[in-house]
Amino acid sequence: MRKKFEIVFLDDAIDFINKLDVKSRNKVFYHIDKSKHINGPKLFEKLEGEIWYFRTKFLSLQYLSFCILG
Repeated sequence: MRKKFEIVFLDDAIDFINKLDVKSRNKVFYHIDKSKHINGPKLFEKLEGEIWYFRTKFLSLQYLSFCILG
């Protein structure tokens, strides 16, 4: 399957994700990687202009990651 885009993490995003427990971190990375190939509003949604966010629900917590696509 062809990738639709590449992802580059800011240092602050890497620091935040690294502070998560291992299972939550893996789930966040899994959803981000999956969104490169599949469009789905449960994973990746456009807010405004070029601002999008990833949504990951795991163990009753919601993890939101914002990004700018250009």
